[in-house]
Amino acid sequence: MFGFTSSIAGALIEFKDEHNPQYLINTFGPATGPGSEKSIEYFNAVHPRFYARKNAELIKKNVKVRIIVGDQDWLYNNNGKLITKTFSDYLDSLGINHEYSVLENAGHMIPIEFTNGFREYPIQFWVDAFNPLL
Repeated sequence: MFGFTSSIAGALIEFKDEHNPQYLINTFGPATGPGSEKSIEYFNAVHPRFYARKNAELIKKNVKVRIIVGDQDWLYNNNGKLITKTFSDYLDSLGINHEYSVLENAGHMIPIEFTNGFREYPIQFWVDAFNPLL
């Protein structure tokens, strides 16, 4: 359906890595205790990792993928666990070409930094996306 996809400070996490269980409860159901197994099952069923694996051949042929994260974002480094790098490596293992960028001195609120002009938005990705001559 789409030819380009971009994740900016995306929560490409594992269920157990979410630092705010309320987010999990709000979206998926109980994070612990009775019923949490179904929450984890649902979480995994809608995770981008699942769709990347399921659609790897289509993505390789038809989709340009970009991942951007700040080096101060917990999604980049969660106590030594490089969450977005792990997802980037997963895409590599599937043979899915993609751009992976770590922005220096940037936290989780990168979109606000772009909006407020504190950081230049890497627009070329979308220029290419909407260029009819590609």
